[in-house]
Amino acid sequence: DHRILHLNKDSMDPKKAPYGYAFLGRDKKTWGLEGTGVVTIDPDYEGTPHYNDRTFNAYSDPIHLNIAAFRDRLCPRTLFNLFHKATNPKRIFVRLIQQLEYISSDIDDADCWEQFCEQYKDKMDCEIYKPQVQVLTMNAKSAHGPTDPRSKLSQMLIYDYLNPTNPMLVPVKPNHYCMQTDSHMDFNKDFDVGMIKMLHRTRNDYAVLSTYVAPMEQTDTNPTNVPHLCMVEFTITWRNWGTKYCEHLLRPKLTNLPWGAGLSFQRCHADLNVPYDPYLSGLFDGEELSRGYRFFSHGYDIYTPD
Repeated sequence: DHRILHLNKDSMDPKKAPYGYAFLGRDKKTWGLEGTGVVTIDPDYEGTPHYNDRTFNAYSDPIHLNIAAFRDRLCPRTLFNLFHKATNPKRIFVRLIQQLEYISSDIDDADCWEQFCEQYKDKMDCEIYKPQVQVLTMNAKSAHGPTDPRSKLSQMLIYDYLNPTNPMLVPVKPNHYCMQTDSHMDFNKDFDVGMIKMLHRTRNDYAVLSTYVAPMEQTDTNPTNVPHLCMVEFTITWRNWGTKYCEHLLRPKLTNLPWGAGLSFQRCHADLNVPYDPYLSGLFDGEELSRGYRFFSHGYDIYTPD
């Protein structure tokens, strides 16, 4: 089921691999004969042992989005893209931690929510979404790397789960959907409905969809081509090395563990069971694999989106 095909990309026929292809290395000198070529995908071979929570409404189930921003002038555009591209933006709840220099006139230190309201006031009434967004501002000069604000976002989510009658934003339930992105993102049209349906195509209650996303200018340009996290490198610790890619996927592809912080989508019980480690202050290399390993050791499986 997982033979390696040494084919030219132009000669591939989706009919010969109805669930798509995963591409390996292109350089035989670097990767060897077995490390190059194309692997056909059979999702039934990968197995999905736990799929009991099959009841969902892709058009109305709540989605909780965590965003950590560090002096990011694109953060307002991310909020606009989020609400503008969603089929049902009123079911999306955003927890945002922005790290800004307090005494600064630089656009990178402008408040994300205020700039969202100002920059897009002719296209959207931000006040409609204000009850759905919680913003916490921290001093950028006291920043301790990406894991610090993201661990605080985890605790904000957990607080709203433990305090459903008095949440800081809105109550969180384990069967809700949780998402994490960077603060400089675009979204496909109707992404909210698409992500929920995609997660259920894994047929796995413990699935986590994750990859490195393509640049903004490539949004919707080639929907059959998806970046596929499958490689790591060792530095002073370890980190994701980059992506290969998959084509013509009909269902998400089970990966060999790598998880990407720029896009993660799963049931919220994954975030409640595997919150960000708050004791990794200053860590950059190793952030993603650390959480990927912890997802795996708690029974979760990482999938490349289709």
